[in-house]
Amino acid sequence: MQNVFDFTGNPFVDGGLWGLMEWMKVKDPGEIDIHDLGSVFDELADLYSTESWKKLIYYLFPNGPLTNPSYSGRHKQVYLQHLRGLVSSVNKASGGKTCIACGKRGVVDPVDRKDIPLTGSRTMRNFFSYAAEGADYCPACTLAVQFLPLVLYTCGDKVALISSQSKKVMRRWAHECYSRINTQRLTKQYTKGIDEGYSNPRNALFHITGDLILAHHAEEFEGEEVTIRIYNFTNYGQSPDIEIFDLPAPVFRFLVFVKQSDDYSKWLEVVRRGFYDKGKVDSEGFKRLNNHVYNSLLENRSILGYFTDNERNTYGTWNILELYLKEVMGMDEKRLQLIKKLGDEIAEFIRKKDHVKRLTALENAANYHSFRNVLRLIAKDRLIYGEPEPLFTFDEYVEMIYTGDSANWKEIQDLLLFRIYEKLHDWLVSLKLDNEKTDEEDEIV
Repeated sequence: MQNVFDFTGNPFVDGGLWGLMEWMKVKDPGEIDIHDLGSVFDELADLYSTESWKKLIYYLFPNGPLTNPSYSGRHKQVYLQHLRGLVSSVNKASGGKTCIACGKRGVVDPVDRKDIPLTGSRTMRNFFSYAAEGADYCPACTLAVQFLPLVLYTCGDKVALISSQSKKVMRRWAHECYSRINTQRLTKQYTKGIDEGYSNPRNALFHITGDLILAHHAEEFEGEEVTIRIYNFTNYGQSPDIEIFDLPAPVFRFLVFVKQSDDYSKWLEVVRRGFYDKGKVDSEGFKRLNNHVYNSLLENRSILGYFTDNERNTYGTWNILELYLKEVMGMDEKRLQLIKKLGDEIAEFIRKKDHVKRLTALENAANYHSFRNVLRLIAKDRLIYGEPEPLFTFDEYVEMIYTGDSANWKEIQDLLLFRIYEKLHDWLVSLKLDNEKTDEEDEIV
């Protein structure tokens, strides 16, 4: 057995290795014997030569053996010769350590974009270091990249490569891809790679993470710091391009817990609030329209405002909100429970004393001073009505709100309003109906 493969840190090479490992049912690239790949080459050439998959190959290896028009009628044979040629070149490359991917072998023939995406063409020598005619990849790494299509996700006019430092994530993703490709082969119903109609790469990243990687297996990832990166790119024609999106570890951890909870469908309520034009959001719209909840999670911006609306409706549940605050925003458990308790106290006071104007004042507080004054007035009202306990103690107020510059008061306002709306939902609905009935009677009069 000749062991030549190993992970390199290069996303294209490593992605190809994950695809090959799943195809051969091995757990480590070192278990792959390069001289046992003959049958895999035949299967690969058959798959890539189908009309649907050939469209994907155009995005990756333009002017290569499978796409160059000069090989018309013999694309498959030329491609198989190319793969076998790379195998025979591996021994020739063993003497040096100049490969820019693995750093373990030398370069036999520098490669260009027809073999490695986004490496440029040989005619553009100024693209490469030392004005060379190609990039310094060894034959083994070049060969590994030929398996990259097996783990790519079609995303509009680009393709998405999933990359993660977590071997669990990559193994799960490679397995999902293999299962779908195998279904295509068995049914003879081929698509352009793994294609579910997504064109928005950010939405695709959350879909892949939640519905394909974490589905039924979320508990496997508890306690692991996982980040996922998506390379959304094309190597096609005159305009190769790439965008990179990162799913941070706290967001992945949040999704792990949400996926295991009974409230996942309620979380999707919050996600749907991220579409500004909600009238168009059907299943197809979800795949292409910009979602501001997802964008905010990727860009480390708060999504608290999406849990409520101006009609005093709540979306999601307190449990989901609590998970988000702890896992993504890093809020302390004690502080969170104090805010929850304060929301419960205010909700009970408003309901018991029919004091909805205090809720309106809390909603309309536009700065820290007005927000603080509303809390002061509620505390004073409770004294007047003879409540046995204070609304909060000095220490609790400091723990919840005071941070020197009071910068987080808006965050506390959002949390309080969510909790109050949730606790008073039925009461607020009945109040709204009563007001509408009164308005109708006034119109009749």
